Amino acid sequence: MAIRLGEPRTILIDGDPRLATVSEVGARDDADFDDQVGDLAATLADFRAEHGFGRAISAPQIGWMRRVIVCELGSGPTALVDPEVFWRSEDTQVVWDDCLSVPGRLVRVERAHSISMRWTDEDGDRWEWHELPADMTELFLHEIDHLDGVLMLDHASGPGDVQPMDRRGELVDGSRPARTEDPMRAGRRPSASRWQSVDTASYDQQWATLDQPHGEADLVASYGPTRVLDAGCGTGRVAIELARRGHDVVGVDLDQPMIAAAQAKAPGLDFRVDDLATAELRGRFDAIVMAGNVMIFVAPGTEASVIQNMADHLDDGGRLIAGFQLDRALGASHYVELAEAAGLQLEEHWSTWERSPAHADDTYGVFVHRKTR
Repeated sequence: MAIRLGEPRTILIDGDPRLATVSEVGARDDADFDDQVGDLAATLADFRAEHGFGRAISAPQIGWMRRVIVCELGSGPTALVDPEVFWRSEDTQVVWDDCLSVPGRLVRVERAHSISMRWTDEDGDRWEWHELPADMTELFLHEIDHLDGVLMLDHASGPGDVQPMDRRGELVDGSRPARTEDPMRAGRRPSASRWQSVDTASYDQQWATLDQPHGEADLVASYGPTRVLDAGCGTGRVAIELARRGHDVVGVDLDQPMIAAAQAKAPGLDFRVDDLATAELRGRFDAIVMAGNVMIFVAPGTEASVIQNMADHLDDGGRLIAGFQLDRALGASHYVELAEAAGLQLEEHWSTWERSPAHADDTYGVFVHRKTR
């Protein structure tokens, strides 16, 4: 149901103590929820009409101390209720930020280059966006900061990080990531596919800029496998590199656009659309690699089925090699337990694909399991 615009409210300005207060979850339980969301959307629309910019606003900016964001990205206002970031990239971006609550100033901030987030809309439907492009990441991290009582000024490390708004054309236009399509317009709902909110070209480009874009392939190749399954292959980055090095590779992903992109780049390779939890592939593999956070992007509740199916596709002595962001949904110990239940024995555990040692407080883990039965 579309948000019904209410009445524009006064936007709180830097110095108001409410902007330094952490907002609370549970907005949908409020009796005036619809009215508050309507007022929040109307306030954003009013600001955009007057100033010509502004893509989102957070509830505390009008004094409603709930974890709600309203955004307008081209397909009408949308409410994000209780948004939660469950993955963020290690690589970062530096942008000049502006804010409705900090008029007349720009602040240089450093944020993650990409995030994945989940939230509930104004109708109570659950959504997930996976590996958002840079511009969406910058926007939503800014708004989530508001929900945590943080202003962009809090990110400034020196006087040069704060500049007057009259330099917006010079600073913002040159530093802010290119705008991408409104993910709401594409109807991107949660699913077993981990790629539903990613533009294939921008995804490939972010890997091309890394100093070591083939760390996963380096690690897999070090074990000398003959036949490799790239499980959750996306656009085929790892599979194509392994094939270039002489390995016999099959790539599987549930997302048709990603597989189409992989096939376009390497038409001679075997890329297939299938679900990792239920895929039945001919033959067995010496190694199966799950790179790019596959394990935290499979459909919730299918993690055990995915690992078991991967184990079933391994030759005796074959290796399952997986790297992913460690979060509350799937931590290191839980993943190891699921792998052991599938008949896989932990052989190695690192914090990076380059074999950096693992520690208890790691936010990323790489695991090598070997099939023992």
